[in-house]
Amino acid sequence: MSAPASPGGAPGRRAVLPTGITTVLFDLDDTLVPYLTCWSTALDAVSQNLAAAHPGATGPGIAASYTRISNVLWHDYERSLAHLGPMPAIRAYVWGRALHECGIRLGESELAFLVKDFTRRQLRAIRPDRRVAAALDRLAPHFRLGVVTNGDSAGQHAKLEHAGLDAHFETVACALDIGTRKPDRAPFLHAAAELSVAPEQCLYVGDSWANDVVGAHAAGMHPVWIIPNDTPIPPGRPPAACFPDVLSCLNALAEHAALPTERS
Repeated sequence: MSAPASPGGAPGRRAVLPTGITTVLFDLDDTLVPYLTCWSTALDAVSQNLAAAHPGATGPGIAASYTRISNVLWHDYERSLAHLGPMPAIRAYVWGRALHECGIRLGESELAFLVKDFTRRQLRAIRPDRRVAAALDRLAPHFRLGVVTNGDSAGQHAKLEHAGLDAHFETVACALDIGTRKPDRAPFLHAAAELSVAPEQCLYVGDSWANDVVGAHAAGMHPVWIIPNDTPIPPGRPPAACFPDVLSCLNALAEHAALPTERS
Protein backbone atom coordinates (compact mmCIF):
# COMPACT_ATOMS: atom_id res chain seq x y z
CA MET A 1 0.00 0.00 0.00
CA SER A 2 1.66 3.19 -1.16
CA ALA A 3 -0.31 6.27 -0.14
CA PRO A 4 -0.08 9.90 -1.17
CA ALA A 5 1.10 12.59 1.20
CA SER A 6 -1.07 13.00 4.27
CA PRO A 7 -3.73 15.72 4.14
CA GLY A 8 -2.61 18.70 6.18
CA GLY A 9 0.87 17.28 6.57
CA ALA A 10 3.74 19.69 7.06
CA PRO A 11 6.05 20.29 4.09
CA GLY A 12 9.07 18.03 4.08
CA ARG A 13 7.52 15.33 6.23
CA ARG A 14 7.73 11.80 4.99
CA ALA A 15 4.17 10.64 4.38
CA VAL A 16 4.41 7.59 2.12
CA LEU A 17 2.91 4.51 3.72
CA PRO A 18 4.57 1.14 3.21
CA THR A 19 3.28 -1.72 1.09
CA GLY A 20 1.88 -4.98 2.42
CA ILE A 21 -0.05 -3.50 5.36
CA THR A 22 -2.87 -5.72 6.62
CA THR A 23 -3.25 -4.42 10.18
CA VAL A 24 -3.57 -1.04 11.91
CA LEU A 25 -2.82 -0.85 15.62
CA PHE A 26 -3.44 2.21 17.78
CA ASP A 27 -2.26 3.81 20.97
CA LEU A 28 -5.22 4.74 23.19
CA ASP A 29 -4.57 7.74 25.47
CA ASP A 30 -4.41 11.00 23.50
CA THR A 31 -4.53 9.10 20.21
CA LEU A 32 -7.97 7.48 20.04
CA VAL A 33 -9.23 9.26 23.17
CA PRO A 34 -8.21 12.84 24.17
CA TYR A 35 -7.41 11.56 27.62
CA LEU A 36 -5.17 14.28 29.06
CA THR A 37 -8.11 16.70 29.05
CA CYS A 38 -10.31 14.16 30.86
CA TRP A 39 -7.55 13.43 33.36
CA SER A 40 -6.98 17.12 34.09
CA THR A 41 -10.70 17.80 34.52
CA ALA A 42 -11.02 14.94 37.02
CA LEU A 43 -7.83 15.92 38.85
CA ASP A 44 -9.00 19.51 39.33
CA ALA A 45 -12.36 18.38 40.74
CA VAL A 46 -10.86 15.81 43.12
CA SER A 47 -8.18 18.25 44.27
CA GLN A 48 -10.75 20.95 45.04
CA ASN A 49 -12.79 18.45 47.11
CA LEU A 50 -9.69 17.41 49.05
CA ALA A 51 -8.71 21.03 49.69
CA ALA A 52 -12.19 21.82 51.01
CA ALA A 53 -11.86 19.02 53.55
CA HIS A 54 -8.30 19.89 54.63
CA PRO A 55 -7.73 23.49 55.75
CA GLY A 56 -4.37 24.83 54.67
CA ALA A 57 -4.32 22.86 51.41
CA THR A 58 -5.30 24.32 48.05
CA GLY A 59 -6.79 22.61 45.01
CA PRO A 60 -4.10 23.85 42.62
CA GLY A 61 -1.39 22.84 45.12
CA ILE A 62 -2.75 19.29 45.41
CA ALA A 63 -3.14 18.98 41.65
CA ALA A 64 0.40 20.22 41.05
CA SER A 65 1.82 17.82 43.63
CA TYR A 66 -0.06 14.86 42.20
CA THR A 67 0.99 15.70 38.64
CA ARG A 68 4.66 15.98 39.58
CA ILE A 69 4.76 12.86 41.77
CA SER A 70 2.81 10.85 39.19
CA ASN A 71 5.17 11.87 36.38
CA VAL A 72 8.26 11.00 38.42
CA LEU A 73 6.99 7.61 39.57
CA TRP A 74 5.55 6.51 36.23
CA HIS A 75 8.75 7.57 34.47
CA ASP A 76 10.58 5.13 36.75
CA TYR A 77 7.79 2.53 36.66
CA GLU A 78 9.96 -0.58 36.79
CA ARG A 79 11.67 0.43 40.03
CA SER A 80 9.01 2.59 41.66
CA LEU A 81 5.63 1.06 40.86
CA ALA A 82 5.83 -2.35 39.19
CA HIS A 83 6.15 -4.20 42.50
CA LEU A 84 2.92 -2.72 43.86
CA GLY A 85 0.63 -4.99 41.87
CA PRO A 86 -2.67 -4.03 40.19
CA MET A 87 -3.57 -0.53 39.07
CA PRO A 88 -5.73 0.45 42.09
CA ALA A 89 -2.78 -0.23 44.41
CA ILE A 90 -0.46 1.80 42.18
CA ARG A 91 -2.87 4.72 42.07
CA ALA A 92 -3.38 4.64 45.84
CA TYR A 93 0.39 4.73 46.36
CA VAL A 94 0.83 7.69 43.99
CA TRP A 95 -2.00 9.60 45.66
CA GLY A 96 -0.60 8.80 49.10
CA ARG A 97 2.81 10.18 48.16
CA ALA A 98 1.33 13.33 46.62
CA LEU A 99 -0.97 14.03 49.56
CA HIS A 100 1.80 13.41 52.09
CA GLU A 101 3.74 16.19 50.35
CA CYS A 102 0.72 18.47 50.92
CA GLY A 103 0.44 17.55 54.60
CA ILE A 104 -2.62 15.32 54.08
CA ARG A 105 -2.76 11.76 55.38
CA LEU A 106 -5.60 9.47 54.40
CA GLY A 107 -6.33 5.98 55.66
CA GLU A 108 -6.36 2.95 53.39
CA SER A 109 -10.13 3.01 52.86
CA GLU A 110 -10.10 6.75 52.20
CA LEU A 111 -7.37 6.33 49.60
CA ALA A 112 -9.32 3.52 47.95
CA PHE A 113 -12.41 5.73 47.73
CA LEU A 114 -10.31 8.58 46.31
CA VAL A 115 -8.88 6.31 43.62
CA LYS A 116 -12.34 5.10 42.59
CA ASP A 117 -13.72 8.63 42.54
CA PHE A 118 -10.81 9.90 40.43
CA THR A 119 -11.26 7.02 37.98
CA ARG A 120 -15.03 7.53 37.70
CA ARG A 121 -14.59 11.24 37.02
CA GLN A 122 -12.06 10.55 34.26
CA LEU A 123 -14.37 8.09 32.54
CA ARG A 124 -17.37 10.41 32.82
CA ALA A 125 -15.36 13.15 31.09
CA ILE A 126 -14.82 11.00 27.98
CA ARG A 127 -17.13 11.97 25.13
CA PRO A 128 -17.73 9.63 22.18
CA ASP A 129 -16.56 11.00 18.83
CA ARG A 130 -18.88 9.64 16.16
CA ARG A 131 -16.49 10.77 13.44
CA VAL A 132 -13.74 8.49 14.78
CA ALA A 133 -16.17 5.57 15.11
CA ALA A 134 -17.41 6.09 11.56
CA ALA A 135 -13.85 6.26 10.20
CA LEU A 136 -12.97 3.00 11.99
CA ASP A 137 -16.06 1.44 10.40
CA ARG A 138 -14.68 2.48 7.02
CA LEU A 139 -11.30 0.91 7.81
CA ALA A 140 -12.66 -2.39 9.13
CA PRO A 141 -13.33 -4.05 5.73
CA HIS A 142 -9.72 -3.42 4.70
CA PHE A 143 -7.58 -3.91 7.84
CA ARG A 144 -7.39 -5.87 11.06
CA LEU A 145 -7.69 -3.37 13.92
CA GLY A 146 -6.20 -3.45 17.41
CA VAL A 147 -4.91 -1.37 20.30
CA VAL A 148 -1.57 -1.41 22.11
CA THR A 149 -1.63 0.64 25.30
CA ASN A 150 0.47 1.10 28.43
CA GLY A 151 -2.55 0.81 30.74
CA ASP A 152 -4.29 -2.13 32.39
CA SER A 153 -7.05 -4.18 30.79
CA ALA A 154 -9.95 -3.10 33.01
CA GLY A 155 -9.15 0.60 32.79
CA GLN A 156 -8.41 0.71 29.08
CA HIS A 157 -11.48 -1.29 28.07
CA ALA A 158 -13.56 1.07 30.21
CA LYS A 159 -12.12 4.06 28.33
CA LEU A 160 -12.87 2.46 24.97
CA GLU A 161 -16.40 1.65 26.09
CA HIS A 162 -17.07 5.22 27.25
CA ALA A 163 -15.64 6.49 23.96
CA GLY A 164 -17.96 4.17 22.01
CA LEU A 165 -15.02 2.35 20.41
CA ASP A 166 -14.71 -0.95 22.28
CA ALA A 167 -16.39 -3.05 19.57
CA HIS A 168 -14.08 -1.84 16.80
CA PHE A 169 -10.95 -3.77 17.84
CA GLU A 170 -10.06 -7.44 17.62
CA THR A 171 -7.41 -7.17 20.30
CA VAL A 172 -6.45 -4.71 23.06
CA ALA A 173 -2.91 -5.42 24.28
CA CYS A 174 -2.43 -3.81 27.70
CA ALA A 175 1.19 -3.46 28.74
CA LEU A 176 0.55 -3.53 32.49
CA ASP A 177 -1.03 -6.96 32.10
CA ILE A 178 1.71 -8.18 29.77
CA GLY A 179 4.47 -7.11 32.17
CA THR A 180 6.49 -4.61 30.11
CA ARG A 181 5.52 -1.15 28.91
CA LYS A 182 6.09 0.68 25.65
CA PRO A 183 8.59 1.46 24.19
CA ASP A 184 9.57 -2.15 24.95
CA ARG A 185 8.58 -4.18 21.90
CA ALA A 186 6.75 -6.90 23.87
CA PRO A 187 3.30 -5.22 23.90
CA PHE A 188 3.49 -4.57 20.15
CA LEU A 189 4.52 -8.15 19.41
CA HIS A 190 1.80 -9.45 21.73
CA ALA A 191 -0.85 -7.68 19.65
CA ALA A 192 0.62 -9.00 16.39
CA ALA A 193 0.64 -12.53 17.77
CA GLU A 194 -2.97 -12.17 18.95
CA LEU A 195 -3.96 -11.31 15.38
CA SER A 196 -1.59 -13.85 13.78
CA VAL A 197 0.09 -11.19 11.65
CA ALA A 198 3.76 -10.35 11.14
CA PRO A 199 5.03 -7.08 12.66
CA GLU A 200 6.01 -5.77 9.25
CA GLN A 201 2.36 -6.00 8.19
CA CYS A 202 1.34 -3.54 10.91
CA LEU A 203 0.97 0.22 11.01
CA TYR A 204 1.11 1.59 14.53
CA VAL A 205 -0.60 4.93 15.15
CA GLY A 206 0.36 6.90 18.26
CA ASP A 207 1.08 10.37 19.64
CA SER A 208 4.28 9.69 21.64
CA TRP A 209 7.64 9.79 19.86
CA ALA A 210 9.43 7.81 22.60
CA ASN A 211 6.74 5.23 23.29
CA ASP A 212 4.99 4.88 19.95
CA VAL A 213 7.36 5.80 17.14
CA VAL A 214 10.53 4.39 18.71
CA GLY A 215 8.70 1.40 20.19
CA ALA A 216 6.94 0.46 16.96
CA HIS A 217 10.21 0.67 15.02
CA ALA A 218 11.85 -1.62 17.60
CA ALA A 219 9.06 -4.15 17.11
CA GLY A 220 9.48 -4.11 13.32
CA MET A 221 6.25 -2.17 12.70
CA HIS A 222 5.63 1.02 10.71
CA PRO A 223 4.82 3.93 13.05
CA VAL A 224 2.46 6.76 12.15
CA TRP A 225 2.95 9.81 14.39
CA ILE A 226 -0.01 11.91 15.51
CA ILE A 227 1.48 15.33 16.14
CA PRO A 228 0.69 18.99 15.34
CA ASN A 229 2.04 20.10 11.98
CA ASP A 230 4.46 22.66 13.44
CA THR A 231 6.23 20.10 15.67
CA PRO A 232 9.75 19.25 14.46
CA ILE A 233 10.60 15.61 13.93
CA PRO A 234 13.32 14.53 16.42
CA PRO A 235 16.56 12.96 15.26
CA GLY A 236 16.39 9.26 14.58
CA ARG A 237 14.49 6.93 12.31
CA PRO A 238 11.44 8.83 10.98
CA PRO A 239 7.86 7.59 11.09
CA ALA A 240 6.16 6.28 7.97
CA ALA A 241 3.77 9.25 8.09
CA CYS A 242 2.63 12.15 10.26
CA PHE A 243 -0.89 13.45 10.79
CA PRO A 244 -2.11 16.35 12.95
CA ASP A 245 -4.87 14.24 14.54
CA VAL A 246 -6.19 10.71 14.49
CA LEU A 247 -9.27 11.57 12.45
CA SER A 248 -7.23 12.87 9.51
CA CYS A 249 -5.10 9.72 9.73
CA LEU A 250 -8.15 7.43 9.75
CA ASN A 251 -9.77 9.24 6.84
CA ALA A 252 -6.59 9.14 4.75
CA LEU A 253 -6.18 5.41 5.40
CA ALA A 254 -9.81 4.69 4.59
CA GLU A 255 -9.71 6.76 1.40
CA HIS A 256 -6.54 5.07 0.23
CA ALA A 257 -7.80 1.58 1.06
CA ALA A 258 -10.89 2.21 -1.08
CA LEU A 259 -8.79 3.07 -4.15
CA PRO A 260 -8.45 0.44 -6.89
CA THR A 261 -5.37 -1.76 -6.49
CA GLU A 262 -2.43 -0.32 -8.38
CA ARG A 263 -1.29 -2.37 -11.35
CA SER A 264 2.28 -2.40 -12.66
